[in-house]
Parts: sequence; C-alpha cells; structure tokens
Amino acid sequence: MIGNPRPGVNFWLRVRLTAAGTRRQETRMYREFPCALCGASCADLICRGCDRDLPRLATACNRCGLPSPSPVCVACQVRPPCWECLVVPYTFAYPIDKVIHEFKYFGSVFWGAFLAREMVRRGLASGTPLPEALVPVPAHPHRLADRGFNQAVELARGIGRELDIPVLTDKIVRVGSHPQQVGLTANQRRKNVHGAFAAAGRDVVTGRVAIVDDILTTGATAKEMAKVLLRSGANEIQVWVVARTPKALRPR
Repeated sequence: MIGNPRPGVNFWLRVRLTAAGTRRQETRMYREFPCALCGASCADLICRGCDRDLPRLATACNRCGLPSPSPVCVACQVRPPCWECLVVPYTFAYPIDKVIHEFKYFGSVFWGAFLAREMVRRGLASGTPLPEALVPVPAHPHRLADRGFNQAVELARGIGRELDIPVLTDKIVRVGSHPQQVGLTANQRRKNVHGAFAAAGRDVVTGRVAIVDDILTTGATAKEMAKVLLRSGANEIQVWVVARTPKALRPR
C-alpha cells in the first residue's frame, strides 16, 4: 500500500524491496495479493475499484493535455508547442501523484511497468502514429547516483518492450548542473532548463521521436529536449508522460 517510506533508506535495501515487488507482480497470475493502493485482495497490482478511481485524463487538447472541447485547444492553435502530440493517461492527482512519488524517489521500480502499460494503452487508443524511437529525459549524474535509476528510462523501456520501439538513452545528455524544477515558478523553470540538454554527436536521431518523462507541468523540459532533437535530425516530436499537472496547480 502507498505510504511514506522512511527517508534515507539504504539504496540496496530499496533494490531488494523493488525486486520483491517485481516478483509479486510476476506471481499474481497464480495467487491473490493485497492491492498496492488500498490493500484489498486482488490478482493484479491494484484492484478493480482503485483502477476505476484513477484520475484518467478526460477530454483534453492533444497538444498540451489541458481540458478542451476540441482536439486542439485555442491556445495551441494560436501558439502550438514544438511537439506534434502529447500522450498522457492521467491527471497529476491522487493517487497517481503518490504512485509517481514512490516510483521516483523511493525506488519502487515495479510501478514503472504498470505506468508504462497505461501510457501504451493511451497511445494506442488515441490513434497517434507510433514513434520510431523513444528518448527518455536524461537525469543529472548526481541525481542518478542518488536514486540509482532514471525513472524516465524505466518508463521508456517499458513502452519499448510493449511496442517493440528502440530506446535511445545515450543520444541526449545533461549539460551542467541545474536545480530541480520542483518549487520553481514557470519563468524560473524555463530559465533553469535553458541549454540543459545537448546532442551526443551529429544526426543522432531521425524520424518520429517521442520524449518520455513522468510528468508534464509547464512543458519547459519537453520544449528544451524537443529543440535539441529537432536540431539533431528528428522530423517530428511527440511527448509521452504519465501525468499532466492541472492548470490550477501549475507554477505561475
């Protein structure tokens, strides 16, 4: 069940806990276990009741993910983002916010497979042309060393396995040291990620490329990534994320 794991847990302990969670997923087809969200007995990672209550994104613009009665909202028609479409299954609200938090900060990697499958289902249901390559947002080496993994890479690998799409983890790199985006205003976020990414060579990607990350808040990170990918040979950019931050919660 989702809780608040004790901060400072040893990394290898987290690895063992994650491995145990993965084994639990693999054996669910034969046995029942407590739902990872509410504790009710079920044969999957979460029970049907919790699955029904997940904050799935309803009618939204397929470019920015904000509520819209039309496929593309007025704002995106006037000033379209540099990606062609956004694939996102959830609004960033309870309990998906807690799931992402545990996945990202406490090493609960087994959530990655679940979230990746949900992204795949949303992508297939949308009728969006599938990307030819997946590029996860790279983590800063210091954060990678602290967490032991990059959540965007885990999501991309899950999507890649489901759809047989290559995952390119070494084509875009982080440049310099930048604070985390959490807690920054929209303008600070744009400045913080400006020039934060670079291509690891020339013509590193081609065709239709999807940027993969966990959350889309202001879109500043996706925009910087998209600019680098387009300069590096990509013909079209998509953005695939787990959740979209509601407008009311976006930094101003």
